[in-house]
Amino acid sequence: TLGVPETLNSIFEIKLTEVITKPLPDVGKRGALALRGLGAITPYLDNSDCHAIGPGLGQHFETFELVRRLVTSRIKKPLVLDADALNAFAKDSTPLKNLPYPLTITPHIGELSRLINLPIEEIARDRINIARKVAQEFNLILVFKGAPTLVAEPSGQVYVNSTGNPGMATAGSGDVLTGMMVGLLGQKLKLEKDKSAKQIALESALAGVYLHGLCGDLAEKEKTEYGLIAGDILENIPKALKTIIN
Repeated sequence: TLGVPETLNSIFEIKLTEVITKPLPDVGKRGALALRGLGAITPYLDNSDCHAIGPGLGQHFETFELVRRLVTSRIKKPLVLDADALNAFAKDSTPLKNLPYPLTITPHIGELSRLINLPIEEIARDRINIARKVAQEFNLILVFKGAPTLVAEPSGQVYVNSTGNPGMATAGSGDVLTGMMVGLLGQKLKLEKDKSAKQIALESALAGVYLHGLCGDLAEKEKTEYGLIAGDILENIPKALKTIIN
């Protein structure tokens, strides 16, 4: 289910015919989620296996407050935070530490810089160690997007992804990654009851990052890395899955 501002719902229903949309209160018809939508969202949280917040969210102050309240007091199940949902915590990232449910964050270097208040240049010089430190300090799974993308877990283990190419540095690519990760997360939570939610969240992050990069590599082979768009990554999901299965 995709929660969208009510003024944009008709557009989403036309563009995304396979997706169930939930119209939510808007901030004065500005296309931004209003804080008063908190009550409407809560029942959906209880009836879902996992959640993702961030892609296309926007930066209205009411929307940011909505996100902060959802993350700190309403959500109880595995969560993926991306894009502007991360920016909602840029001034104070403390609430993201030691949450009672598995949390995965997916920042690029600019978003991570704002979250931990370190200059981009300093992070770029020591990506692996900083990724490890953030995952340990916050007790979360960090998907640090870049070349290459890193996945760090609270134990201190850092995984380096081997798929992907420069053409994937395009608008919406990270949104596709978030969708793939939460899709895998929801499936695995249903199917792998013998594993903890934290382990499933880690495996979903690792598989999602690898699969996302493989989709980009398949798109690059077909179209070259010049001019790739996020939709090219999305379209290659079935082919990437078939490649892995075979």
